[in-house]
Amino acid sequence: MSHQKNLLWKPLRIPCSQSAPFFYPPLYRNQAKGEILPFRENRPIINSMSTQPTAATLSIYRHLFGSVAEEMGVTLERAAYSPNIKERLDFSCAVFLGDGRMLAQAAHIPVHLGAMPASVQAAIRECAPFRPGDVVIVNDPYQGGNHLPDITLVSPVFVSTPSRGETARNNAGFFDRDHTAPSRPYASSPHPSPPHPLTPSFFVASRAHHADIGGMAPGSMPLSTEIYQEGIIIPPLKLVDAGQRNEAVWRLILRNARTPEERNGDLNAQLAAHAIGEQRLREIVSRYGRTSVLTHAKALIDYAKKMTEAAISQIPDGRYTFRDYLDDDGRPNSKPVPIQAAITVRGRRMTVDFSGTSAAVAGNLNAVPAIAQSAVAYCVRCAALALLQTDLPMNEGAF
Repeated sequence: MSHQKNLLWKPLRIPCSQSAPFFYPPLYRNQAKGEILPFRENRPIINSMSTQPTAATLSIYRHLFGSVAEEMGVTLERAAYSPNIKERLDFSCAVFLGDGRMLAQAAHIPVHLGAMPASVQAAIRECAPFRPGDVVIVNDPYQGGNHLPDITLVSPVFVSTPSRGETARNNAGFFDRDHTAPSRPYASSPHPSPPHPLTPSFFVASRAHHADIGGMAPGSMPLSTEIYQEGIIIPPLKLVDAGQRNEAVWRLILRNARTPEERNGDLNAQLAAHAIGEQRLREIVSRYGRTSVLTHAKALIDYAKKMTEAAISQIPDGRYTFRDYLDDDGRPNSKPVPIQAAITVRGRRMTVDFSGTSAAVAGNLNAVPAIAQSAVAYCVRCAALALLQTDLPMNEGAF
């Protein structure tokens, strides 16, 4: 390797104990400059002092943000208690900007991810201002939820801007992956209250299907005729307030579930996923600088919008209609339920009109607006991938 062949670079042996929790990469001393740097085959190509997006840096940031959501998902899967999450993988994780726009998502459940932005917006609308350590919980279908077993958690992420010298030092390799991690995320002792309301730079969110959330039947997916039969409805509430768990809300949720120990474990698994997401976002900002990170985040959303519009422009202008039917509304001897969509394409814009679709039915197969938007967004993405023959970011710009 290049550094090992250079006589100016000599390896340093650093003793470590068996109790050391982290892996330390080999260090090398540059005898000419007196520097100690970690060995790397290639130096970072992102210049922390430059905020102008390029094709290369956009690709790097896209995968950086995506990796945050992916690692959140791995954490949630491994820490969860129920087979719904650990084995059936019925969960999703995503990263949002501080204004609630979706920035990145993992390859999880499409209907979750398309509807989750509405839950984040509801959390901002109902629970702001936020403080470090806050976590909002919601499962209300009319505030971005799917069905009641899908519980969404939303956490604000506050990042500080490192000094110019600190950012340069981090890029040189002195960044400790875990120095920003809270020693006890969401511990019982609250964070100090800030002197004035803070604006989060990001949000992280997770949605997981909990095996039971109350209602008239085990599993909380009965043949119901009203939503109140399906389980407890949770509007946007602070499950954790400035690092202090809201025990009243926590106990209320567990008391309404048939399997409280499992619910307790799965909720804690979601909190663990959020702690990882917050930590990784702070690491990215600490390494590359807040201005550069946010500039590239917004540029990625603009890029996804332009790519989606380019795909739509390849569809001939016109109006396309289709009508199909559900066999019934879930009740015995009920009639078929029509679903009709009319797609109008004009240049780079597309409108989907569901006029002619059945009104709400007495059974439990109704779709709230967030679900309809999620389904449309997923179909548009599939069409864009086929038309452009290339991958594109799935974020707010693609909606």
